[in-house]
Amino acid sequence: MPPAPALIPVQLLLVMPGQERLMVLDRSPFTMGRRNTHPLVLNLPEISRDHAQLLHRDGAWEVSDMGSMNGILVNGALANRHRLSPGDRIEFPDCGGVRLIFDPGALGGGSLFLSHIHQLEDAASSEFERVRLLLDFSHEIRGADIYEEVLHSLIEMAMRLTGSTSALLWTRPDGSWQPACAGGKDPGAAVVTTAHLEECARTRAGFVRWSLEPGLALYALPVRETRLQALSSSVTALPAKVTNILTLVGPAAPATPPTAELLYRLAGEAAQLLDRAQQVRRQQEARVYEREMALAAEIQQALMASPMPRVPFATVAGFSRACQQIGGDFYDAVAGHDEIAWVLADISGKGAAAALLAGSLQGLVHSQLLDRRPLTAIASTVNQYLLQRLRGEKYATMVLARLAPNGQLELVNCGHPPPLLAGSDGAVSELTSCNLPVGLIAEAEYQAQHLRLTAGDRLLLSSDGVTEAANAAGDMFGDQRLQALARTGASLDDIARALLAFTTGNHLADDCTLLSIAYR
Repeated sequence: MPPAPALIPVQLLLVMPGQERLMVLDRSPFTMGRRNTHPLVLNLPEISRDHAQLLHRDGAWEVSDMGSMNGILVNGALANRHRLSPGDRIEFPDCGGVRLIFDPGALGGGSLFLSHIHQLEDAASSEFERVRLLLDFSHEIRGADIYEEVLHSLIEMAMRLTGSTSALLWTRPDGSWQPACAGGKDPGAAVVTTAHLEECARTRAGFVRWSLEPGLALYALPVRETRLQALSSSVTALPAKVTNILTLVGPAAPATPPTAELLYRLAGEAAQLLDRAQQVRRQQEARVYEREMALAAEIQQALMASPMPRVPFATVAGFSRACQQIGGDFYDAVAGHDEIAWVLADISGKGAAAALLAGSLQGLVHSQLLDRRPLTAIASTVNQYLLQRLRGEKYATMVLARLAPNGQLELVNCGHPPPLLAGSDGAVSELTSCNLPVGLIAEAEYQAQHLRLTAGDRLLLSSDGVTEAANAAGDMFGDQRLQALARTGASLDDIARALLAFTTGNHLADDCTLLSIAYR
């Protein structure tokens, strides 16, 4: 005889007026009633002492009546025994507001809400039951992926409550109205214009304003309107806090006090539901953006963290720290058997746009350095590239250099802070020859500086974010501090540590990049 299937614990949500309690079904049978020995005690006069039980049978759970006086309801229907599915609703006759939700987590909050909303197609469901379900399950909305389904469920419920044939939900996330969701037999059955809504809001003529709650207004438009038109601008007559409008097209139900009360409650809960769903969707979009930015930062760092080329006559090392998740600085180096060339660049601005342009320029410059093009020609190419594509909206400062084994150095500075030349004797000087930044003027011409390095000389290049980095007191790292470190022969790692220690407790205002080339 095969062994009985193992008991599968599931959750059971108890909903009562003013309270909720989440339990775990980890025993079978799980009984309930007024008797104080039950795992679930329901001390209500309509509940029998031994009312119902949940049994784990054949790998699944079922609910059965224990001979109670009033019986049990499963999803609104009387049942003596019922095999349960996730989200099933167990209720007790004449106990309004008391229910059990079986395995609510399996469907997810939003799906659970929607599954119960769609059960309302039963014509026997009362208007109050429809709204009560909205009240009960709107707090379950957690997933922004069902946002559109929530909108459809909302307008379907509003149409059933009012007897309307069509409905349209408008939103104004950025100040202008946009159609968000339509439903009914003819979603294009209503003319909705800015002027029309302004007139309605002021005079209440030609429509019924069912309710106005923070974030949501419910309107029923007259049946004589014939066609749907988009709103062209914000509705100034409505409060700024109203960001959603639900328009209902007749024949609409009479504006009786019960119907108006139901719609008032619907408006209040729907406003919160829509706001929550929108917030969760924005949070999910922000998380996706953060993941994309993290991946971009990883790729950007990998491009610069690849091992520097090795040549027998020089050593190259680099460091870069972005002030945001991704930065607009980059450095790169390429080497051949008889030379090494490098670039350090700083794109104007910060963030994603600067980083995207930095990646593009790094590829462009890298390929041209590999082709051993003249440095002045590379600067001119980058200048034209930026102007043709960005029309002066972005520019970059840049240093291009090429070093031969005999110490012959060629350097083109395009608006960048002057490189430092530190000699083996401790002397430090600035290489002040400079051209215009790239991306500013189409007619710019670029000149190279030539000099001869001797053994022990070192070039130190930095972006302006290094010297302008500030500590918590507002003091900047400065040129003198950088030159003092270069004068002592501090390694690039030592300089980077000194910079980060100096700025501890204060957020970097700009990207910080260093490049060191030691001639041996």
